[in-house]
Amino acid sequence: MRRILCVLGTVAVMNTTNIVIVARAEEQQPEAHEAAPLPKAKVGDEVSCAVDGMKMQLQADTPSAQYQGKVYYFCSDTEKQMFLKNPEHYTKH
Repeated sequence: MRRILCVLGTVAVMNTTNIVIVARAEEQQPEAHEAAPLPKAKVGDEVSCAVDGMKMQLQADTPSAQYQGKVYYFCSDTEKQMFLKNPEHYTKH
């Protein structure tokens, strides 16, 4: 009888330890829906205008806006304002 109780106690301790190890491993896993942030373009990189799709070389004064964690670039301040009024329209595709 003593041997059975000892075995049952050992099994219970092992199960508890396993649950703690699994729980800690799950805590350290990154969320699947969290995307890594995209690197911001640098001066001289080729970018596309978020409104009209025109390709351009990024300058230090190129108009830009951030929306839902992504940086968008524009040919002009007018196009930036158009984007800011309805960003979903320009980010659907």
